[in-house]
Order: sequence, then structure tokens, then C-alpha cells
Amino acid sequence: MRALKRNHEWVACLALAAGIGCGSGGARYLATDDGGAGDLASPGSDGGAVDLAAPAPDGGVDLAGPPAVDLAVVPADQAIAKADLAPPPADLAKQQADLAPPLPALVTITISGATVAPFKADGTEWDGPGKVDQKTIDGLAAALVGGNSYAVVTGFLGGQAILALTRPDPFGTGEVFVGGGWINKIDLATTVNNVENTFAPAWPGPPAWQHVPLAPTLRVRVHGVDEDLVNHDVIGDAEIGYAALVQAWQSQNVVQVQVSGQTQNQLLFVGLSVVGE
Repeated sequence: MRALKRNHEWVACLALAAGIGCGSGGARYLATDDGGAGDLASPGSDGGAVDLAAPAPDGGVDLAGPPAVDLAVVPADQAIAKADLAPPPADLAKQQADLAPPLPALVTITISGATVAPFKADGTEWDGPGKVDQKTIDGLAAALVGGNSYAVVTGFLGGQAILALTRPDPFGTGEVFVGGGWINKIDLATTVNNVENTFAPAWPGPPAWQHVPLAPTLRVRVHGVDEDLVNHDVIGDAEIGYAALVQAWQSQNVVQVQVSGQTQNQLLFVGLSVVGE
């Protein structure tokens, strides 16, 4: 039995309030009711084995303490209430899609006008040998950046530095991409009916295509030219895609589509509208 006691030296010297004491000679024992040294395997004062997990007979401290509380558990009714606060993202997207009006099958596309840069891509004026300064070139490039670029460019074209520059005499054509090919080429203006000396031509008519299927492959292409006495100068060729055409239909107004990136900053904007039929 002594060997057993020695082999249990891992038993800590417990607090006196729990009814546990320490014997002499380094060996640790349970304290008995009569103050003598008790044996870990011997019966207690009442003849029963001492249970370390049981509360002390005199109401001593419960070493195990109160049961642990699981702080991570959320009551089921609260979890359901939180889940009900918002619908799943897929349902929300479906609700928003249901609120949008359906796209028309056929539309009328009208090209109402354009905005032309006050100089060519090489910095020379449209009708004359003069060349603009670098400050003016940089000013246009800065005006084309940003979400409100059309309004900024319009203000720039009305500036004092631009008033002295010669202006182009724009004309051109337009066509639509339908059924896998470019069809229905129309005149935006001709050398007979075009507006001369302007950076913002308004096309006479204005020209339009009717009964155009509003399909994802739909595109519009415009070709702008500056009329000269001998050799005409190309202003630029630009395409307007399906997404911009849908946005124009949604706005129910004339929109200015920026195309400067396609034309070396010569043809800046194309004004158009899309109306459902």
C-alpha cells in the first residue's frame, strides 16, 4: 500500500476547505475526519470509499465548479429571427429583375448629333495650317476624363482659347449591325446639307433607323468626315454597342456616348436616342 501511495505523488495538495491535507515525509494523503492520515484506497469514516468527485460531507468547496456555459450557442428562435431579416441574395436579385420593364423587341434609333475635337490628332487645326499649343491639347485630354466628361468638354469648347481656332464642316454616314452584317447605311449629313464651321454638328432630319431588332449583337457605326475643298479629312469611325443602346432606351432621352478612345480624340461624342416600338 505504501508503494501505491508513493506512486500517486501527482495528487496535488488540495485546499483544506475541501477536506484534503498533506502528510509528512513528502507523501500526499486525504485528510480523514479524525485528523489522521488516510489511505487513497482505504474506506472513509463511514466505511465507503472516498469519492473525489462527490461534494465533501460538510458542504465544502466543489472543486469541479459550476457547469461550463456554452457562449457560442444562439437560441434557435433568435437565429430564425435574424435569418428572417433579409431574403437570400438570389431572391432579392430576382425581385429587382421583376421590377425592371421588359426590353422592347423592336426599336427606333436616331443619331441626333456629334461633338468634334477643336483640332486634329496631330495638333493642327481642321481648316488651316495653324497648330494649337500643348496646353490646349492637354486641356482637352483632361476634360475627357471623369464621369461628367460631356459637360466638361462642352465648357472647354466654349473657352477663350478655342474661339480663335478654325472649325470643321462635318458630314458622314451611319449603319447598323443586324443579322450578322452591316446594313442600312444612311447619310448623317452630306456636303450639301451639312452644318459648316462647328464642333457640335446637329444632323439634319435627324437620321434614324426604324424596326431594328434589339438583340445583344446589335451595334451602330458612324463615319465622320470634315469637308474640304480638295481632300476631305476623316474625323473618325466609331461603334456603339448593345449595352450603350439599352442604356439610351432606359434613359428615354438623347444620350451622349463617348467614342473619343476609338478616334484618336477627334470624334468625341455621338448623340443618339433609342425608342421602343
